[in-house]
Amino acid sequence: MGNKASKVTSVAPVRTRRIDALSLMNASKAERLNIIKRRMSSDTSNRKPRTFLKPPKEVQILGPPKPLTVAEDKLFPKEVHSSEYSKTLNKLTRQESWWGKYQHNHVDLPFKGFVPGYVMDLETCYTNDAGFNINKMKSYIMQIGACPIGKPGENFDICCLLPERSTLDHSLIICPTSWDQFKATLNRLEQTPASTVGGYKKCIGKHGKSNDWFVECYKASWHFWRENKISVFKDPVAEIAKWKNKYRRPYPLLFPIEESLKFFIEYCKDAPVWYAHNGHGFDYIIMEKWFRVFGLNQTLDCKVYKPRSTTAMQYLRNRREGPKYDCYTVDGVNIGKSPWPRTGSIIKGYDTMKMFKSHEWSRYNTKKSAGAPRKSQGIGKRTIIQTELGGPSKTVYHWADGSKTSTAFSYKQQDLIEEEGMRGNDPSAHTALADCLTLRELIYRIFDSRVRGISKADDRLAMFEALRGARSEGFKHCPNTDEEVLLKTLRELGIN
Repeated sequence: MGNKASKVTSVAPVRTRRIDALSLMNASKAERLNIIKRRMSSDTSNRKPRTFLKPPKEVQILGPPKPLTVAEDKLFPKEVHSSEYSKTLNKLTRQESWWGKYQHNHVDLPFKGFVPGYVMDLETCYTNDAGFNINKMKSYIMQIGACPIGKPGENFDICCLLPERSTLDHSLIICPTSWDQFKATLNRLEQTPASTVGGYKKCIGKHGKSNDWFVECYKASWHFWRENKISVFKDPVAEIAKWKNKYRRPYPLLFPIEESLKFFIEYCKDAPVWYAHNGHGFDYIIMEKWFRVFGLNQTLDCKVYKPRSTTAMQYLRNRREGPKYDCYTVDGVNIGKSPWPRTGSIIKGYDTMKMFKSHEWSRYNTKKSAGAPRKSQGIGKRTIIQTELGGPSKTVYHWADGSKTSTAFSYKQQDLIEEEGMRGNDPSAHTALADCLTLRELIYRIFDSRVRGISKADDRLAMFEALRGARSEGFKHCPNTDEEVLLKTLRELGIN
């Protein structure tokens, strides 16, 4: 039988729980006490660092974390602002135009390098000057309108009473009690009564009312401000709305001119940059006049985009005499006989007419286009005049409003707006805020990169084709518009 193998049994060693500094967390109360006593009695040179910790199991398996490769703008996205679709501007856009009902986002910049600010416009009383070169020192402000461009913000709109004293001779302007009295006051201020009151009624949206009704409206506002006083100008849009809600009269509220200017200064102080069409020749001069009349520490600095330069309004600052017309402040000082140096807070004023003419990205750059077809001056008659001694002939256009020009195109705001698919001659368009909204949209349309390469003003087929997507986007906001009118126009042009 061979040797019988003996069975040897082995006893597995008993696994004891490791007690050390790392196990303090899981030890019982008695074990913790023993560990602490042992550590306190041991040699300090043999102690393990108490900060020693094993890395997490995930790190042991996957290794140390790798540096992030995600772009910073995706991890921390910038705040995106968008503008609401304007119902007011929607009424002033033409659906049959190449832009249709499309509106640009006014928070975006119209072009690279554009300085954000505010589009502003004034409605003024009609002076008794004949022709187009009116004396700006005679002007009285009826309405101030503004809207942000290249930045978020609310719109500004305020109608103004006449000042308490005339700037011509510092005489008192009393509250009118009848149309005849108001007419006499306007004549004394060198204003045209019928046109001025018509302008006032248009500004407050009541152009169908009578002159006597407007006098009652004016009186109600005049007496309201004898009983109330504006002392808070912070958050001007909300303050103006608050006063309108407080005004318990069956008429629109007109504000005192000095307080209106203070509201406007507060409104645009975060970005003191203005844009106005022909602002260097009209709006900015009038605004600076009234800043100085009321002693408001604001001055206009006329700006243009490079490479063009300008000396606009420098004649008011450098010459020995002032505007050469009597202009009295509220304190009775005649500032019309002295120069107006640049002092106080500086407001940068850009002229959009010069932008459209000279900027290299403008669709109406004078190197590409002669402007928009003249429509605001009525029907024109073309006449060819032969000069004496057999010289070259000269073309002259005679317009229905009595003016004469050498070309059938212009850079007037109304003509440009009409050409770019908006209502420049609509009665509702001639309020300060409506003009600001259409001018702002005009800036975006003229500098839009989609039409930048289309230089000819009569290249309408190319415009309709390039803006097909913009029209589709615009119709999303106007689902009830009659699209058949546009489709019929496009079919006649051979596009759709």
